[in-house]
Amino acid sequence: MLRRAAAATARGIRHASTPPQHADAVVVGAGLVGVCTAARLAAAGLDTLCVTRHPPCSYTSAVSTECYRDFWPSREMASLMSRSIDLMEATAQGGIGLTRRGYAYCARQPETLAKAVAECESLGNVRHHATLAAYEPAPSGALNLDAVDALPTGFDVLHGDAARQAFPALAEDVVGVVHARRAGWVDSGRYAAELVRRAKAAGVTFVAGRVDGVECEGGRVAGALVDGRRVATSTVVNCAGPYLKHIHGMVAAPELPVANEVHAKCIFRDALGAVPRDAPMLISLDSTRILEDDGLEDVFGADVAAKLTGVAPAGVHLRPWGDDHLLLLWDYWHADHAVNEPPVDVPSFDADLYPEVCLRGLAGFIPGLRAYVEGESERPLIDGGYYTQTPENRPLIGPGGVPGYYVNGAFAGFGLMAAEAAGELCCAHVLGGTLPSYASAFAPARYADPAYPLEELVARGGGSI
Repeated sequence: MLRRAAAATARGIRHASTPPQHADAVVVGAGLVGVCTAARLAAAGLDTLCVTRHPPCSYTSAVSTECYRDFWPSREMASLMSRSIDLMEATAQGGIGLTRRGYAYCARQPETLAKAVAECESLGNVRHHATLAAYEPAPSGALNLDAVDALPTGFDVLHGDAARQAFPALAEDVVGVVHARRAGWVDSGRYAAELVRRAKAAGVTFVAGRVDGVECEGGRVAGALVDGRRVATSTVVNCAGPYLKHIHGMVAAPELPVANEVHAKCIFRDALGAVPRDAPMLISLDSTRILEDDGLEDVFGADVAAKLTGVAPAGVHLRPWGDDHLLLLWDYWHADHAVNEPPVDVPSFDADLYPEVCLRGLAGFIPGLRAYVEGESERPLIDGGYYTQTPENRPLIGPGGVPGYYVNGAFAGFGLMAAEAAGELCCAHVLGGTLPSYASAFAPARYADPAYPLEELVARGGGSI
């Protein structure tokens, strides 16, 4: 259902029946990142061809959580996302359902809250609240773009009763909440439609097909093979998402340090109203144990039983979705589902167990959800795709090792929020424009730099608190 809804954004897109004989630039992949990249190149005057195996924005882009945030553990990632949110807000003039409810990170242990607060204070712009007197609640509807500059940024830390009063769905033992303010979500279908419309207006030609090879002459890109037909071009941009490594292998060596990981979410009807409709994204900062029961190995097997009864890490989260549904996620459950073989259109998910795992994890700090664990409820909708990620979970944006070849990918879980700034940055690389200060942090060549602190970044993680 979710895939079909997102694919509907592509209706009316007129693909070329066959690829042209020449293009200034060939963009491989038409997810949000590919569409933004192609639009930028075309707007700069390049005759741009976007080759896609699926309708634009209907593959991995169609199964995102539709969220964005500027809160990241590195200044480079925060800068990239802040720039992308600036661009997203400008795009929102076309009406894309952009909200600014924020991300609320909830702690049930004082030490967990203290660690989160310390990370926020290292980034600055933190306000502490023991009461709600000086706390400004987030707007509940779509973002008022005329008043966006007056909205809070940074972080509000709500302690004790203030946290539970601000977010009444939370359990009594929640000791505090870190509310990251420049964050929220968007209607991804409307957003995709607007980006595709803009790409078409800039002159991008979409062609339905498969890139079979990339030709090089004299040590640089000279052409691309699309369904066996040669397209002469001096520029190929790899925005192929889960197929990033596959396309890269046609052009350059060494192979990209990326892996695909299965990603799933579920849409669940909150018939009991356990979570207010104006809630922000709610995220647990505490580890938890899903089940205490023994004897599960005979039912689920050793690996699944260990995940059910072991200590699961923080990160289970939800947000309101639609009129009366919740969107639930816990990357922990699929974190070891690495996929080395070629991706498939629809990965397989544990549709029976995954929703209950998410609900049990969430019920620890949102007690109203326990009724769904203990009683009957409607069967949720499960959907998902792939996270394509580097070891330190930073994207790859820039020259790919052969003149005329560029990479713009590995946006594991943040493709929607990064797409516009990533397209802008990649275009600057292609055109030889001025690069922002954060560009080198995402260049594929960073791995050849012996001073690049890869191990340190991997240890820190690529997400947020």
